Amino acid sequence: MNRIAVFIGTFLVLSALLFVAVRSTEGFIGDPNAQRCGVDQPPCPFGTACMNGWCVGTNPPKLPEDTGLPVLPSGKQF
Repeated sequence: MNRIAVFIGTFLVLSALLFVAVRSTEGFIGDPNAQRCGVDQPPCPFGTACMNGWCVGTNPPKLPEDTGLPVLPSGKQF
């Protein structure tokens, strides 16, 4: 009886995990106007590059000049 209960419990847990894994949709939510690129796809427009199958901009991100946040903990100096 004990072996049957362990088997049924294991089966139910594995079935539940499989159900959750199949139903979950880990998704990439990108720009709906984004252009695909790669094999058998059109090339990316000027100013963009193909990365992981999508055309993305090549300009590096820029930070504001001064964020007002301290770089070092208070009391620490070079």
